[in-house]
Amino acid sequence: HIVCDDCGKVEPFEDEALEEAIHHIRRKGFSLESHEVTLHGHCAECR
Repeated sequence: HIVCDDCGKVEPFEDEALEEAIHHIRRKGFSLESHEVTLHGHCAECR
């Protein structure tokens, strides 16, 4: 997710490279239980 530290707005965030890395890890035999990425910053309305 992307989170605005000013107003609290939250938007989904997807990254193809991250998803490919997760698939690569699974192909190596690892069992991933979960993953989470949260980016913090300031949305366009708050800048």
